[in-house]
Amino acid sequence: MNKLPTIFVLFVLLIASPVSVFADLRVLIAKESSLPFELSPSNFSNSPSNFSNSVSNYSNSPSNFSNSPSFFSNSSSNFDNSRSGNRRLLFEQGGSCFFIGYYVWGDGGLINFFSSKGKRLFYSPSETDALFGGEDGKFSGTLATLKGEKVLVLTEKGQLALMKEGITLSSQPPDKPKGSTGQYPGGTSGHWIQENIDSGTMIILEDGSIWKIDPLDKIEAALWLPISNITIITSNNGSPGYDYLLINTNDGEKAHAKYLGNK
Repeated sequence: MNKLPTIFVLFVLLIASPVSVFADLRVLIAKESSLPFELSPSNFSNSPSNFSNSVSNYSNSPSNFSNSPSFFSNSSSNFDNSRSGNRRLLFEQGGSCFFIGYYVWGDGGLINFFSSKGKRLFYSPSETDALFGGEDGKFSGTLATLKGEKVLVLTEKGQLALMKEGITLSSQPPDKPKGSTGQYPGGTSGHWIQENIDSGTMIILEDGSIWKIDPLDKIEAALWLPISNITIITSNNGSPGYDYLLINTNDGEKAHAKYLGNK
């Protein structure tokens, strides 16, 4: 995938400081391994193992109604959370900014982050600037200050959460029309599964290519194991936009898929 300049921004410029968010947030991407210790999950203050950060902590839990999209303050129907609001998550590509979500202050200083459709993607507890998955509590990024500007930095897990919502942080606009799909630049054979995400929802191959499985075929890919051999061919028989067929040559099972790019 032609990556957006994946913030190899000198992290010396990223200052770990309390982040008070009052306006739009620019979204940047980075590798978790590139984060300085002050911002990384290796720092216990930013770790999911710290109970104050855990999704099991009721304050952070999706079961807490104040964190739910059903709570009007958090709803995508709330004008303040719309593309015309002033607490948008904006991703810059090709000189243009794209609205990909919004954030809302919650109880006790918690910040919740939602997709543009209103799905809770991440949360950041008041005791840390770290970002955690809204459902699984995994470290997903951090709030930070870059050259005086408040930014939201998403690591690999954060990017995958957006991909599940159909937003790929790449050189292609994230709000491209439904049904359109990227063209896979790799070859047909010699591939193997690196990771099977959410029981066949998404497949990552050894070359870093990311594939969203056609929901109609998810049952076929649910039990595909890492290192299983995969052949990729084009196909016109999947749901609109799912223009490839992944063939697991270890067991002969097949699943239509959409190429989302490379991580």
